[in-house]
Amino acid sequence: MKQIQQVRIPTRSLWKKSYLGEVASFYNGRAFKSSEFKEVGTPIIRIQNLHGKGSVVYSDLALPDNKFADTGDLLFAWSATVGPFLWKGPRSIFHYHIWKVVCKSIDKIYLFYHLKFLTETLKDVGNGTLFAHITKKQIESYPILVPPKQEQIKIAKMLSCLDVKIELLLEQNQTIEELATCLFHKWFLNNRTNPKNTIKLSKRIDLAYGKSLKKALRSGTGFPVVGSNGVIDYHYKFLVQAPGIVLGRKGTIGSVNFLLENFFPIDTTFYVISKENKQPLIYEYHLLKSIPLQGMDSDSAVPGLHRQSVLGIEIPQDSQERINQFNHTCYPFYEKISTNLRQIRTLEQLRDSLLPSLITGRIQISQ
Repeated sequence: MKQIQQVRIPTRSLWKKSYLGEVASFYNGRAFKSSEFKEVGTPIIRIQNLHGKGSVVYSDLALPDNKFADTGDLLFAWSATVGPFLWKGPRSIFHYHIWKVVCKSIDKIYLFYHLKFLTETLKDVGNGTLFAHITKKQIESYPILVPPKQEQIKIAKMLSCLDVKIELLLEQNQTIEELATCLFHKWFLNNRTNPKNTIKLSKRIDLAYGKSLKKALRSGTGFPVVGSNGVIDYHYKFLVQAPGIVLGRKGTIGSVNFLLENFFPIDTTFYVISKENKQPLIYEYHLLKSIPLQGMDSDSAVPGLHRQSVLGIEIPQDSQERINQFNHTCYPFYEKISTNLRQIRTLEQLRDSLLPSLITGRIQISQ
């Protein structure tokens, strides 16, 4: 990686004042009615799809070319989850709450990071939250300082290098997770129909409620803070000793997260208490993932996962010896995943600390 050095303000003399609307065009997406969604056709990009979540819906409409996004295009979600994305999927139609950003006189990858910086700046102004949405007029009139093209490319290359390393580690973790899931299915689920010996889930585990920890009270470093959608922050204190399993109780109902480091589950979750001494909980983690918990939300006005309903589920009474063998086999997998996650956190912290300094010109990359 190229060396970074401190520079004086005069080095920004070649940076030009401009507005986002001058360096790029922002194209509105197509506003769809739910009745227009099809089961086949051209995929439609909705905000949840930008995060790799949610189901994919399709359209058979013939639309102008500027309503389509191709692989590598720069998109910006302006409502709900605000921020820039580089589209990784196939040619698709982007929904109304998303803009396609087409660069005029600025490097695309550099603009992606500049928009990330802008998003974080707006979060800081809003004390960690963003407004419900940003208007097209607001984004186009936003003032920016634009460095020379070569400087843009160097900044984009340094930041994207860190993101590529993060992506590779995430892909490795996904592969390891899939391998462990395959082993679980082979050892416990395949060729098993209507098992004769069953027990209630409550015989193996108990579920305890997470604890409220408001964002303003979190330290931002230390142990993972876990919500229903996974790790959401960090805090200097932990509530539960590892290993641990966290279930989504509210929000992302029925989600299952496994942790090999001490953690703090918040009040939208349950965490698992094992009834077997000194168990790494890997078997229980995969067992819970194999149960369709997402469909078990209660019928109350505020949907949520009901503790007693989950604990009352009938499960096969698998051999403890077999369970121990599975845990022993898979434990190194999750040690590797945990190591990768720590590396990812370090890389993210480095990227996030460099981002504002590079974008504002406080530091520059040496030749």
